[in-house]
Amino acid sequence: MFVPQAPTGWSQGQSHGLPAVIPAGSPGQIVSNVINTFGLNKGAVGLQSTQAGNLTVQRYADAAGQIPLPAVVNGAPTVAIVANTPICVTWADGTPTGSIQITITNSSGSTAANLTNLTVNLGP
Repeated sequence: MFVPQAPTGWSQGQSHGLPAVIPAGSPGQIVSNVINTFGLNKGAVGLQSTQAGNLTVQRYADAAGQIPLPAVVNGAPTVAIVANTPICVTWADGTPTGSIQITITNSSGSTAANLTNLTVNLGP
């Protein structure tokens, strides 16, 4: 069973840097800061958006986000977001991960997307 927990050394000041609104565009897109995952091999990113789009979690072997790992996130690197529906992307393949970076797109060409319940959980 996966029990999310903060890793040893986790900094309360560490921020994903994602705003609560994704602008309209073709598509509108936001990208997180590189998030240090301390070599943990399980994690989850969850959110809810008022607009459809995509959620991508790129994992890296190093803490600086320079060496990408193969995509093993729910079997695909990108998962579709259904408007007003909670989504959670998980990984638990046993590969130590140094960091992650999250990309969220808004596929609406004319309406901004409001994000709620954005969470990043990490575990051993």
